[in-house]
Amino acid sequence: MHWGGERTLLELKDLTVTFPSKRGEVTAVDSLTLSIQEGSVFGLAGESGCGKTTTGLALLRMIKPPGVVAGEIDFDGKKIMSMKEEELRKFRWKEVSMIFQGAMSSLNPVKTVASQIADAIMDHSRMTRREAFRIVRELVGKVHLPPDSLNKYPHQLSGGQKQRVVIAMAIALKPKLIIADEPTTALDVVSQDRILNLLREVVRESKSTVLFISHDLSVLSAMCDTIAIMYLGSIAEQGRVEDVLRSPMHPYTEALISSNITLDRRGTSVESIKGYPPVPIQLPRNCRFSDRCQFATDECRNSEPPAVTDGQEHVAYCFHPRKRNAGK
Repeated sequence: MHWGGERTLLELKDLTVTFPSKRGEVTAVDSLTLSIQEGSVFGLAGESGCGKTTTGLALLRMIKPPGVVAGEIDFDGKKIMSMKEEELRKFRWKEVSMIFQGAMSSLNPVKTVASQIADAIMDHSRMTRREAFRIVRELVGKVHLPPDSLNKYPHQLSGGQKQRVVIAMAIALKPKLIIADEPTTALDVVSQDRILNLLREVVRESKSTVLFISHDLSVLSAMCDTIAIMYLGSIAEQGRVEDVLRSPMHPYTEALISSNITLDRRGTSVESIKGYPPVPIQLPRNCRFSDRCQFATDECRNSEPPAVTDGQEHVAYCFHPRKRNAGK
């Protein structure tokens, strides 16, 4: 699903996010470098705790002290890291918005749906309340909510309806980039399908670029043009979604695919990834996956892996790409 050209809308250079702890500095995102093309749907995948959501929050400069964000965030010609608070307030929602994980915790329980969406519009624009409510009524139709939901409170809505409210807020000011953070989490499969179809409609109509964050590879394969696999705060593999998921080069990517349950894998075994990611404190400069990889050598344990390409747009950071296929 791609409507744009080859213009880079978002570029991250050595993005690093750290938090202090009693045991030492925790590195949630480590020297992350990637670019997202205008009009694309870019997927960010990986296990819980790999830094996906932290990356999304860092893009909006929503990491609060004592967290520290370093590196460069360039968005449509703007240097986000150098923005002052007033500039950030105008930037958020109007140029980049976020569909937060867990709709209920994103909504104010004592305000109606209409008031919450209208407040978000007025806080980031010069619209009057009347103008904002006119847009709210249009948005409710766009996200396929019943008209009577306008005067309801979040607890009176189903999980899928609450998620539609959050999506309405995210698209209200027609941002150039939408960050969708696990937008189908905690929903039943029918609601998930409806939300994904709604997001497709939104992207087609608004022509927004999307950063789609999820641990669910089947969702990402259905939604995205490009995918990056994160492990322990950095990129393990990246490329066109069909290349990465059909012909993975990194053992971690293959392990994620093998652990994913889908209907088209009936008759095949589901394998868990052995071990656990290490605590990201004083990270060694080696292959982060080496302690869990059956193909790891001393080279992997002692040195940072190089970038290896399999075609112009497919890259993995691994000393022994495709070694898992040896003998097959």
